[in-house]
Amino acid sequence: RFLNYQYLVYNKIMDIRKDKEKGKKLPFILPVLFYHGERKWNFETDISELIEIPIKEAKKYIPSFNFFKIMINEKTYEELSKYESVLAANFACNTVKSKEEFMNAVLNVSNLIKSTIPKEQRLVLSEDIAKYLSFISKGRLSTRTIIDIINVYEGDKMTLAQLFEQEEQKGYQK
Repeated sequence: RFLNYQYLVYNKIMDIRKDKEKGKKLPFILPVLFYHGERKWNFETDISELIEIPIKEAKKYIPSFNFFKIMINEKTYEELSKYESVLAANFACNTVKSKEEFMNAVLNVSNLIKSTIPKEQRLVLSEDIAKYLSFISKGRLSTRTIIDIINVYEGDKMTLAQLFEQEEQKGYQK
């Protein structure tokens, strides 16, 4: 997937540039994997390791592609929570066990959103965060409760909860 994503980005850049910047080098893209699965990571990180090489001389024609791994599942809640980051706080939610711990972790995400994200960007970001937290909730909290906790638009024209209700009316599935 990473290789495909990187190709798509580079292809888009080349389409935009066309002849205007012919010969200009493409920007560096650092592919990063945030792994938070329950099982230990046991997959190759270089695509060349997955390709059968018929003869030794053919190896130089096999693409080598690596990515940077961050093993979230090997970190504790405390380790992830020490970072004042919405991303780290989201990953920390995946490490807690009980419903109460999960609720407090989601509240921490909400507080970080309010203190670090500009108001005009909160609604879109909060929607994506609510989807992620609902996915990893594993039944500990309902989507509605998660939305209520991270509802960062109190008093504004449209709350996150209202947005989800509007989407549900259009057939959106949580």
